[in-house]
Amino acid sequence: MNPESIDRMTEAFRKFGEAMGDVARSIVEVFGEVFNNAWLQIKEITKGLDKNISRKRFVKLLMSQGIQRNEANKIAWKVHAEKGKYTLLDYALTIKNKEE
Repeated sequence: MNPESIDRMTEAFRKFGEAMGDVARSIVEVFGEVFNNAWLQIKEITKGLDKNISRKRFVKLLMSQGIQRNEANKIAWKVHAEKGKYTLLDYALTIKNKEE
């Protein structure tokens, strides 16, 4: 190859690299906006789920989903040992895990 061909190829690859950099920046910007919007919606939906509830309420909610009292108490003790409290989110996650 002659030096002129190498220079043209080098220039072509440089332009290609710049174009790919622009594409990557655009993708990051778009996905950043999408993620931020989704995060705001998720926070709005789940804002009441971090509310603390009593152990008795937690067990009663589990029992309302057909879980027997002894099993509900075992679950309650396990959740308390892991997190030290009970929340509506813990209840929702427990029910979801039970369904799977």
